[in-house]
Amino acid sequence: MDEVRTGPSCVEVRHALCRLAVGERLRARGREFARHVRGCDECDAFVDELALVRRWLDAHVAPRDLRVPPRELERRARLALAGELAARLARDLLAVSRGRDPRPPAERRRDVERLHLLRAEAWLRTASGCPTSTWLAARAVLAFGREERPGQALELAARLDPHGLDVGLAWLGQLVRVGCEREANRVAERLLADVHG
Repeated sequence: MDEVRTGPSCVEVRHALCRLAVGERLRARGREFARHVRGCDECDAFVDELALVRRWLDAHVAPRDLRVPPRELERRARLALAGELAARLARDLLAVSRGRDPRPPAERRRDVERLHLLRAEAWLRTASGCPTSTWLAARAVLAFGREERPGQALELAARLDPHGLDVGLAWLGQLVRVGCEREANRVAERLLADVHG
């Protein structure tokens, strides 16, 4: 008489082990699969093969010299967050330049404070070419509601977010209207380079 198997098949266990190797959870059947592996020499050997493959992948696919140190990841995260905050604030300045209402003052002040906490003033100077005086003027408009002429608010927006297409196009239009041809050409070339990567 044939024995009736109540546990999972070898194929089922090996599929589950492969899913486990790539990060999936086994959920309720984990103990059942583990018992099977311990009682089945072929499946136990399969686990060892998976471990060898995993070590090989770690050594060959992600070489140690390509792994990013935690401090570098933190630096990149700070820069990305600073860039996003500056872009949001630039949209507020763009709204001011067009005579529209920007976000509520509390939200703008909170983003200005976040940039300060990230120590992003240095980033603004280097990454976006935004001098300290420009940042101070932008901060005065955004956080404290200082009045600014539309053209100046637009220039501040363009300096805060030099790669934002909407801000860049508005600034380009302003430069063309006031006859700043050399600066308009420079902005146009930068925007085209950004778009075409």
